[in-house]
Amino acid sequence: MLHRAARVFLTPSDAVHGGLGAVQAGDICILVSKGGNTAELLHMLPALKKKGAAVVAVTENRESALAQAAALVLNVRIEREPCRFNMLATASTVSVIAAFDAICIALMQLTGYTRAQFSVIHPGGAVGERLASEKEVL
Repeated sequence: MLHRAARVFLTPSDAVHGGLGAVQAGDICILVSKGGNTAELLHMLPALKKKGAAVVAVTENRESALAQAAALVLNVRIEREPCRFNMLATASTVSVIAAFDAICIALMQLTGYTRAQFSVIHPGGAVGERLASEKEVL
């Protein structure tokens, strides 16, 4: 049985100023950092460990401090950022989003998530109208 829990977005600055109170033992914390050595994220690690939360690192740097501290590393790496300085995290950001979209789709397949379940959480807008009017499509 899957554990049903709230999903919380917590900024690193809020986390180290009391926001870590939202984190409980057994929680899975997904920390995203291109280089994996972002100081704001690294400051969270001792408290996450002490609270018994699992850390998943999403980074291109498997040797980074974040990756070394994580229970699981999702290595998302691109060849080059499109800006002329190869610094602005644009293509890498899109790559992380695409990886998580693929994970969501795989989880939908794995859990047998249905169109009816989707319509409950998305009743509004054009998507809600389509969900209400169209029959289940395989």
